[in-house]
Amino acid sequence: MRRVRARRAVVQQNVPRYRLALAREELGGAGGRELTIGTMLTGMVGLSKADAGTATFLISVFQLWVGVLLGLIVIALFRHILFPPSLEADIAAYEAAHQAQ
Repeated sequence: MRRVRARRAVVQQNVPRYRLALAREELGGAGGRELTIGTMLTGMVGLSKADAGTATFLISVFQLWVGVLLGLIVIALFRHILFPPSLEADIAAYEAAHQAQ
């Protein structure tokens, strides 16, 4: 926490436009990460706003969908290990026991 405050103080004194990027910890959730990435790309890397927006969009899309595709591949390759045939019998027995109560 002390490092975060020190970093904020240095950046706010030297470069005021990075205040939005430092607000990432308060923003959180959807949008906070994108604002941080976009601000850093325009300020530090020197990209135009259009290029930074495109890069931010592509980063977000690929970060989400690469994980989804990897998960689907793992499920397809290891479905007999993840979902063994005995699992159906165990689920049926569990449901029958709870319906009897």
